[in-house]
Amino acid sequence: PRADSSVDRVICANVLEYVPSVEDTLAEAFRCLRPGGVVKCSDSDWGFLVVEPLTPQEVSELYGAAGPACKDPYIGRHLRNHLQRAGLEAAIEISSGVIKSPAVAVNNMFNYARQLQTLTEERAAELQAKIDKAVDDGEFYMVLPQFLATGTKGGGQARL
Repeated sequence: PRADSSVDRVICANVLEYVPSVEDTLAEAFRCLRPGGVVKCSDSDWGFLVVEPLTPQEVSELYGAAGPACKDPYIGRHLRNHLQRAGLEAAIEISSGVIKSPAVAVNNMFNYARQLQTLTEERAAELQAKIDKAVDDGEFYMVLPQFLATGTKGGGQARL
C-alpha cells in the first residue's frame, strides 16, 4: 500500500497479461503517482509470435492451448490505450529481438497447456520433439515483440 501521489515511477514488466483487471491495476498506479510521475509497462503480444521450426498453425495451436493462462494474451497491442483510459498521457514503442532458446516462453506455454489440459500429451510431445530437434540442429529461434508503453501523469514534472 502506498499513499496517494507518493511515487515517481511504476514499472510493470510482463505482468499485465496475467492480472485479473488491467483497469484496476492501472487505476492504482495512477492513484499512487505524483503529478509528472511515469508508468512504464512492457508486455508481449502472442499475435505476433514466430517460433521456428513450428508452422504458423502449430504456433497458433500451442499458444491457443496456453492462452487461457492469461487474461489477455494480446495485451501488448492494448497497452497504450489502457494507459490513456487510466488518465495518463501515453506513447508506445515496439522492440523485438531473436530469442535463441525456448527455455522460458515456449516451455511455459507447454506447461500451461498441460496444466489446463488443452493440448493432448501426444500432441505436446510431437511439437516439443520438433523444437528439440531444431535446438539440437542450431535452427531454433523465436521472435516475440515487446511493446513498451509509457504513461505520464499530468500536472507536474517527473523526477527522473
